[in-house]
Amino acid sequence: MPLYIVVHTPREDVGEDELFPPSNLADLARDHAGEDSRTRWIKTFSPDLNDERHFTLWNARNAADILEVMERYHFMSEMEHRPIAVQEWDPQTVLEVE
Repeated sequence: MPLYIVVHTPREDVGEDELFPPSNLADLARDHAGEDSRTRWIKTFSPDLNDERHFTLWNARNAADILEVMERYHFMSEMEHRPIAVQEWDPQTVLEVE
């Protein structure tokens, strides 16, 4: 299944008084963290306090499936989400090709 990194950036069109439903992280983790999940939430990365973006790693058939899961669980609903399909490789992969 394809691997995606999703870049979550604070939305600029949000008013100070706008409220968002709380993220349902426990149910998201229960329903979408398992190896057999069709859309699997793998990990979240939060940079230091000077960077408001977050990054999540997913396995999914397509980007639309990820966005649907995020909407259903109100996952970072105050953010814009940009899924990017990626391929994973590392130094060992490079050495194996030579």
